[in-house]
Amino acid sequence: MFNLKSTPGHRVWAIVSLLCPIVAAVVLWLITNSHSEFWDDVNKDLQDDANRNAAALMAIAEFTQIFFGMVLGFAAGLFFSVLSLILQRNKFGFFCLLVNATPFLLYAASRA
Repeated sequence: MFNLKSTPGHRVWAIVSLLCPIVAAVVLWLITNSHSEFWDDVNKDLQDDANRNAAALMAIAEFTQIFFGMVLGFAAGLFFSVLSLILQRNKFGFFCLLVNATPFLLYAASRA
C-alpha cells in the first residue's frame, strides 16, 4: 500500500515539481474558459469596432495571463526540482529539472 511517510522527501519534492506546470495549466484553462460568455457576446457582431477592440484587448489580456502563469508554474517546478536535487541527487530529480528548465533553455537558445 502507498504510504507517504515511507516515501523519501526528495521524491515528494520531485513529484511536486512535475505537478506545478500541470496545475498552472489547469488553473489557466479554467480562467480562460470562464470568459466564454464574453467571447460569445463579442463574436455575435464583429463588424462593430467596439467588439473588435474588446476582443483584441481580451486576447492580449488572456495571452499575458497564460504566459506569466506558465512562467510561474515552470519556475515553481524548477525550484522544487532543485530542492529535490539538493536533498539527494538521482536520475528522477535530474529528469524533473530538465522538464521544468526546458522552456527557459529554449528561450535562452532562441535569444542566442
